[in-house]
Amino acid sequence: MGLPSSLKSHLLLLFVCFLNVSTISTKPLREEAVFFGGKFPALYVIGDSLIDPGNNNYLLTLIKANFPPYGSNFEGGKATGRFSDGKTIADYIAIYYGFPLVPAYMGLPGKQKNNILTSINFASASCGIFSDTGKRVGRCLSMNVQIDLFNETIEDNLKKNFTTQPELGKHLAESLFMIGIGVNDYASSLTRIQPIRMTSLTGFFTSS
Repeated sequence: MGLPSSLKSHLLLLFVCFLNVSTISTKPLREEAVFFGGKFPALYVIGDSLIDPGNNNYLLTLIKANFPPYGSNFEGGKATGRFSDGKTIADYIAIYYGFPLVPAYMGLPGKQKNNILTSINFASASCGIFSDTGKRVGRCLSMNVQIDLFNETIEDNLKKNFTTQPELGKHLAESLFMIGIGVNDYASSLTRIQPIRMTSLTGFFTSS
């Protein structure tokens, strides 16, 4: 019995994602053809803990990664808020396309937001596509909130760097957008834990 056509398309997309990730290195070979041309003016990131660079450090939530062993293999061996011992996939994509590591939106002062044209990361750990995902453990930036913040960035910050609306539109149209979100929506709907405690999580997984 074959796979449903919808599942086949998802598996193909997943395979392509893994294929793209496997080709990323901090120093692309000189002969290597850069994916999608590689001439992007900026990289904007929306997502969850897989690509959060530290936005949750500035939110009232239990879900943070600003302590060891997080960051043990990052520059300086210091936890930055990334849910990783080193760089995230968003970092590697930024490096691959010649951008600096994409800064966390919540950690940028107002004046610095005005000066950054190359990249901003809005990703927030524990969040999801649905507005209530992740809220049981504190505040997080759901997908619609991240999009609102991106729109605010356009209105309050990016517009100051362009003389005309068409120039701004060209910048945005040619920019690279990375979106990685949705896993927490599945987790939230499956567990139904209120409130979330480590003992409850342990019991859930041992009984499954």
